[in-house]
Amino acid sequence: MATTPERVIAQETPFAGAIRRLLATIERSFPPSYRGVVRCTLVGGCAVHLYTGYRVSDDMDAKFDPGILLSETPVVTYEDAGGAAAVALDRNYTDILAMMHPDWQQDALPWENLGRLHVSVISPLDLAVSKVARFADNDRLDIIQLARAGLVSAGAFAARCAEAIDYYVGDLTFVRLNVAEATDLIRKCSPGTSPP
Repeated sequence: MATTPERVIAQETPFAGAIRRLLATIERSFPPSYRGVVRCTLVGGCAVHLYTGYRVSDDMDAKFDPGILLSETPVVTYEDAGGAAAVALDRNYTDILAMMHPDWQQDALPWENLGRLHVSVISPLDLAVSKVARFADNDRLDIIQLARAGLVSAGAFAARCAEAIDYYVGDLTFVRLNVAEATDLIRKCSPGTSPP
């Protein structure tokens, strides 16, 4: 049985605290006259960490709606087991270059409301799907960690990719090969199976 993502998303680590502080810094940069809500969806390494505690990142990938304009890049420092570290907002992040299911934002899981900034985290399933187009070594490892945590199954992953691929523009040959390899990794790394 898959682990409930809502329960796993509550990682209490120095890095999770740094993510919260970075988001709070961003919220404080909004003009005092702004009375609306900005919706933020975390993706990438920060999302992997919040679900698995597996790794940290030196940047935070996030989608903001509406978009935000910042005069400088927000950065926070924190102490981790390895010593002093920092995480900054990746101001160049875009979801355009990844294979994303069209419902990925509406299926994201709520995490924190920080004043006018309401933060969600991409679902584990869509997070795994987002790793397939590039499929570098760290993407493979992220998918393996999500599978080991019981947060994504091979069947659900393959089905979500089949839906998402219709919205992807690019060389589908390699993406399909990546999907097949990732599906096999998930199957081999799911709880109750021996590690590859």
